[in-house]
Amino acid sequence: MALGLDDDELDYFSKTLEKKDLCTLRMIHYPPCIDYQETENDEKDSKDEVAIRVGEHTDFGIFTFLFIHDFQDDSSLGFQIKNPFSSNETNNDEDNNNNKRSSGEWNDVVFDKNSLSILLEENNEGKESSSSSSCPIIVNTGALMARWTNDLWKATMHRVIVSPKAFNSHRYTIAAFFDPDKDTLCSVHPKFVADGQEPKYEPINSFDYLLMKLKEAQEG
Repeated sequence: MALGLDDDELDYFSKTLEKKDLCTLRMIHYPPCIDYQETENDEKDSKDEVAIRVGEHTDFGIFTFLFIHDFQDDSSLGFQIKNPFSSNETNNDEDNNNNKRSSGEWNDVVFDKNSLSILLEENNEGKESSSSSSCPIIVNTGALMARWTNDLWKATMHRVIVSPKAFNSHRYTIAAFFDPDKDTLCSVHPKFVADGQEPKYEPINSFDYLLMKLKEAQEG
C-alpha cells in the first residue's frame, strides 16, 4: 500500500504495527442451519433473498486476514463482497453509477481449488505437513485504511450468507484484525491528496478512532 510513496517512507504503515496492542484474533464457527431448505424457487435463491449469517459491514481497522478452513469443499462457501463502485458513497462518477455494475451486486468469494492445491503442494514440498494443513487467506481492507489514504483505498463491504450448497455444513474461519498501535496518529499522507485539495479527514489517534467506531456500532 505504501509502494507509491518515497523509498524512505515505505514503512509508513508497517511501522505502526510494532506493538500490535490493538490487533485481535477471533475464532469463528458458523453451525449448520438445520431450518434452511434448498429450493428451486428462483425468487428465494436470488441474491436479494438470502439467509444472512452476518450482515453487510466493513471492518474498523486497516486490514483483516481471513483464514478459511476446508477451502477444497463447499463448507467454505458463504462469504460475499460488494462491488466497491456500487454507490455514491464510494464512487462519484455518474457514468459508473449508471452502468450494470452500479446495482450493489454481491459477489461470492470462490476459490480456484486446482490452483490453490498446486501452490500448497509446492509450498509444502519436503515438509512433513501436508497441504491439508494449510489454508488460503482473504484480505479485506478496513475503514481506517480508507480514511488514512483519503479514500484512495476502499473499505471492503462484505457479509456472510447461508450458501445453498453448504447450509448443512459447519463453517470455520479465523479472522485477524489489524489496527495501528494505540498511540499512532493516523494522518493522510500528502501524496494521497490531489493537487490543490485538502485531505478529507482530520488526523486522528488510532485508539480514539476505534472507540468512535465502537460507539457508532453500539448506537446503530
